[in-house]
Amino acid sequence: MTAALATLIMGILIGYLGQRSRLRFVSGYRNLVLTGDKQALLVPIGTLLGAVAGYYLCSAVGGALPEFLIFPEEIGGNPTLENILVAASCAITLGWIGTGVGGCPYRMHVLAAEGKGSPWYYLLGFYVGIPFFNQFIGPLLVSLSS
Repeated sequence: MTAALATLIMGILIGYLGQRSRLRFVSGYRNLVLTGDKQALLVPIGTLLGAVAGYYLCSAVGGALPEFLIFPEEIGGNPTLENILVAASCAITLGWIGTGVGGCPYRMHVLAAEGKGSPWYYLLGFYVGIPFFNQFIGPLLVSLSS
């Protein structure tokens, strides 16, 4: 119950801050490529540093840490060239789609919460795509890499 309550509180806090700050991840890369503006890159860099600091802080105080495996045990658990290429292609695809639709999944959640209509189509595809990937694409990738 404590973990669920802490997750709910953190979700509300992060959502509120994201909505108030107009936080954007994808636009930092887009602005760098299109206009050469490096200012917007502070958001993804700061988020990465905050996530790493939070992970180590949680570890230091004895908190429960999830296993964030980029290369799961089902595919050998080691970063082979095949695994790195699959992970990189998935990341590039997510970035390409995020740029094409106007924002990352986080931003789409914020826009939907603000009452905008079009992010709901994105989120519908997002939440239909998660079980589809887990049911069909994930096992296919595991079988191809074995």
